[in-house]
Amino acid sequence: MQLNEFGIVAQDHWQKIPNYFPKIQLDAFIVMPNHIHGIVWIKNIDVDSRDIALPCLHDRKFGKPIADSLSTVVGSFKSATTKRINVIRNVLGISIWQSNYYEHIIRNNVALQHIQQYVHSNPFSWQQDQLHPANPSKW
Repeated sequence: MQLNEFGIVAQDHWQKIPNYFPKIQLDAFIVMPNHIHGIVWIKNIDVDSRDIALPCLHDRKFGKPIADSLSTVVGSFKSATTKRINVIRNVLGISIWQSNYYEHIIRNNVALQHIQQYVHSNPFSWQQDQLHPANPSKW
């Protein structure tokens, strides 16, 4: 992918996430024309992985954000990139992200390698991607 100015903002803000969230470690990441893919590691979790329940963005309005949770990290990333891109576009308060996101717990190294490969190879299949504007939506 050849990033435009907005893609560079998204990439730069993604790479800065560990500066604001020390328990977060970043893995594979790619900016696509109308979405992103990224793998996030949350370090030092003392929870049995079978019992993990990650809060979604829409749950945050009912209470305080949970420090270092995936929803807090994603929400902060979306907020920071939106503000910066809107400054560049000279507009205020215009959302650029969908309200939710897809999450998946990676449970083993085989799954990790598969998803890393998917992230890195995603630009090569962009023309056939369901999210490509020229392709009819399944939804």
